Amino acid sequence: MGLTGVGVGEIVTTLLAVRHRFPLHLATATSVFVVAITVLTAALTHSYFLFQGDLGLPWNLVVVMVAAVIVGGQIAPRLAGKFPEWFLKKALIMMFLLVGTIMVWRTFV
Repeated sequence: MGLTGVGVGEIVTTLLAVRHRFPLHLATATSVFVVAITVLTAALTHSYFLFQGDLGLPWNLVVVMVAAVIVGGQIAPRLAGKFPEWFLKKALIMMFLLVGTIMVWRTFV
């Protein structure tokens, strides 16, 4: 079973950074928090209904992903602090374009 993101992080980050003028590092951190809560809730709900109460989650994958999020959550703010805001915005735009292009390409291939 594969999980696909549908843009919650991109929407929240863009909305906070552009419309509400949050600093990009704060908008990104807030977005990661929102996505983490959304994914956790969705995974638990999906597992509950799929397995009728048995949380049939692949716990080895959950442990690795949680560790990766914790490590990445510590590294990213420090790394982002070393670059100017305009650079981070351009990098974010390029990342969204790349991910969008890959998603469209994979849809038709």
